[in-house]
Amino acid sequence: MVMSFMKQSGGSVSVHSEIGVGTTFTLYYPVFEGEMPTEPHNLENDTVLSRSIKSILLVEDEPVLLTKMATLLTQDGFEVQISKSGDEAAKILLEVQGFDLLITDVAMPGTLQGYDLFDYGKQLNPDLKSIIISGYTPSPTDLGGALNSGAKFLRKPVRRKLLLNTVNEMAH
Repeated sequence: MVMSFMKQSGGSVSVHSEIGVGTTFTLYYPVFEGEMPTEPHNLENDTVLSRSIKSILLVEDEPVLLTKMATLLTQDGFEVQISKSGDEAAKILLEVQGFDLLITDVAMPGTLQGYDLFDYGKQLNPDLKSIIISGYTPSPTDLGGALNSGAKFLRKPVRRKLLLNTVNEMAH
């Protein structure tokens, strides 16, 4: 899981081990090349305050990515419910009606994968908007049906600005 996250983030992992001494894992992250905000994010300064998307179901099996994306979306003013698997997310979609957007990873543990969850969500709510994310390039057959139904595809690692822009784009 750590190796997958590091690769998706553009980083790497180094391991050094000595018998009887121990093992050291070193994580190398890419250098941040953007501008750091000088002030905390303030929703009052946003130009997009009236949105058609308010409630998001976020489905991601990697805890670090799930927390990072949920925090980002919450800080931007969205109500976010999280799930770590397609099976769990399907139960949430059935029990908690009214999500405006489904953001789901493609490959997850359990029987329901991202495309299955997308189809299930559309059956429950034909107006449900969706963003499908993956660290791998999906086959045109899998992706084609989702894109033809209005879903957007984002490749991991998903940058903050791209995620927020895509969510806001889906609101129109």
